[in-house]
Amino acid sequence: SSEVDGVVRRVLADLGDRVTAGQQLVELDREKLQYNLDQQRAAHARSLTKYGATDAEHLPRIEDTPDARRASAELAQAKQMLERATELHKRQLIPQQTLDDAETTLRLKTAAYDAALQEAKNLQADIDASEAAMKLAERHVEDASIRAPFDGYVQQRMVSLGELVKAQMPVMNVVRVDPLKLLSEIPERMAPWVQVGQALSITTDAFPDKALEGTIVRTSPAVNQQTRAF
Repeated sequence: SSEVDGVVRRVLADLGDRVTAGQQLVELDREKLQYNLDQQRAAHARSLTKYGATDAEHLPRIEDTPDARRASAELAQAKQMLERATELHKRQLIPQQTLDDAETTLRLKTAAYDAALQEAKNLQADIDASEAAMKLAERHVEDASIRAPFDGYVQQRMVSLGELVKAQMPVMNVVRVDPLKLLSEIPERMAPWVQVGQALSITTDAFPDKALEGTIVRTSPAVNQQTRAF
């Protein structure tokens, strides 16, 4: 079945065709899906730029982001100004107001530095979210190619060229023919002869010269006093 919405652009297998696991069966139009992927990639790149990184695998520490470094430099400058103002005030070279202003500036720069660190953490979360959205968009583009889940034969094709399909909508029935499972009934008097693990050989009227070799894997009593072998 389809995992995304889309219009059928190509049908690459039909009734009776033998298909292998991973073989493409139906291709949906991926134009809108590609637009969404491009948008998510741009959003992810924007988040990395804001953080000051080139890729998500090499993110700098939150203390090394551009805003945090600038806030750290301003905080260090405010500390120096307070130390200088404190020394000058001890010598009575500046008024108390100047010292108070230096202390206020230090508190403001400290708050600005803490805010820069928090913003860096928020940007990290944005990068993680945008990366997840980008990977999901990439998966949707991949899902526009509906592939066979296993080896088998196409038993039924349910969509046609140009048809709009929705997510979870079946597009083909693929039947696995190896191994084959046979359900058969035998008379009750022959039940002691049938054992789990016993080998058996099966022929059909259509192909009398070809025998299928198998093994009994399960037995159970039936309502009509016969035995079912699987």
